[in-house]
Formats: sequence, structure tokens, C-alpha cells
Amino acid sequence: MAAIFSLALASCHRAQPVAGTNPPAQSSPAVERPRLIARIDTVSIYPVPGHTQDSAVSLMVSVGNAGFPSTVQGWSLDVSSLGQAFTSVGPVHINGVVDAPGKLRTKIDLDKEDLAVKTAQDPVARDSHVNGVLTFLLKDTRENRLANNGTGVILHFSDFQGNSYLTSKGVIGTKKNSE
Repeated sequence: MAAIFSLALASCHRAQPVAGTNPPAQSSPAVERPRLIARIDTVSIYPVPGHTQDSAVSLMVSVGNAGFPSTVQGWSLDVSSLGQAFTSVGPVHINGVVDAPGKLRTKIDLDKEDLAVKTAQDPVARDSHVNGVLTFLLKDTRENRLANNGTGVILHFSDFQGNSYLTSKGVIGTKKNSE
């Protein structure tokens, strides 16, 4: 089962001086920081082959950066469904060519498109984005507990300086807005 939706992202902004106030006597140079954003394009929830008591959640994600180049780390996924919350820390790496999550008849090489690997090795440059797949394992959580209209997902991640980011809550069963 797959659902399509888009997410707006929270980003951090540096505080700006207020007009009419005196600046500090000595100001230190501003430290440039990454300004990461992410969008979940599609979600696919399915039982883990050979372990039907566990579920996998695969996400097609785009991560962009409007600031200092940075690697991306600390991935985790929060899923809420029918009043219950589930968390998966760290995506799992999967090999093989499969149907792209949420995109029928489109094949994807999971080894080459693993977003956690791509963004851990190579910094996301200023004014660019990287697309890929993240797959999270939810142990002892059957697919039917997650694959419901109204199930929400939030993706958490951080930059190399330790600044935290998260997507706004995406809800399964809603359509992606045209941009």
C-alpha cells in the first residue's frame, strides 16, 4: 500500500538585529550553518518478507540545502496510527532492484538510491538537493496497524553541526498539492 503526500519543513533562521537597538560593542563573525529541508514524496508500508510480524516503511525523500554544505545524519521516523505511536531510529540498508515506493512499474536500485548512504558520504551543497529512498523497520508492528487513512509520518534528521530538523506531519490518505 502506498500513499502520496508532500510535507513542508521546519527550518532554523538566524536572529536578526532589531532596528533602533544598539549592536554589541564587538560582534563576532556570524557562523554560517546548513539550512536543510526535506520532503517526503511517497510512502510505502509493507510486511517484511519472512517476518510478517514486522513492517517496513519506505520513503521517497528529497533533501535540499539553502546554507553551508552539510552531510545528513541522525535519521529517525515517527509513525502514528489509530492512536498509537511507533518510532524507528536509523534506516536500514537494503540491496536489490524493486518497484519504487508509490510508483508502480518504476524500478529502483535500493543500493544506489539509499539516501542515508548518499547524504552521509557527500555533503548536500548549497542550493541543491539529493533524492533517494529511506527504509525503516518497525519491529513487532504488523502492516495492518500502520496502513490506515490518517496514519501520520514525521521524518527527523540532523546536519553535521548537530542542528535538528523534522518534516511536518504527513498524513496517509491525503493527496499531494500541485506546486
